[in-house]
Amino acid sequence: MRRYLQLILLAFSLIALHSCDLLNDDSEEELIGKWDDIIKLSTKTATLESSEGSVTITTGGTWWWLASISVNDHHYYDFDGVDMESSSYSIQRDCVTFQRVDEHTIFIKVDENSSGTKRTISVSLQAGDYFDGITLTQEPTKN
Repeated sequence: MRRYLQLILLAFSLIALHSCDLLNDDSEEELIGKWDDIIKLSTKTATLESSEGSVTITTGGTWWWLASISVNDHHYYDFDGVDMESSSYSIQRDCVTFQRVDEHTIFIKVDENSSGTKRTISVSLQAGDYFDGITLTQEPTKN
């Protein structure tokens, strides 16, 4: 009886290993959720002076939307009332104004950094199952 249980366990183990191997087969159809870069940002980082500043970034893709804005440790996801599928919109949170000028142009304006500490702003973009982002850093105003 014990030998019989060992053979069953071995058979189930081989079936499990074989099924895992099928998931890694590159000749199979591409897995859902594995998307290439369809946003195509012209740049993903920028450094701004301590005074009010802005940056314009272009995209190669047209089908994307704003997912979140983060300023240091404060995260903003609440964009109620904004049509994210529109080809142009503007959102202001904290010290940041994010503007989708058109399908290929992003304009980000940041207020003067008088906080006394370096400011890091992250803008997350999404297109289906593909996520990308822009990170802005801004030094504080010197007293």
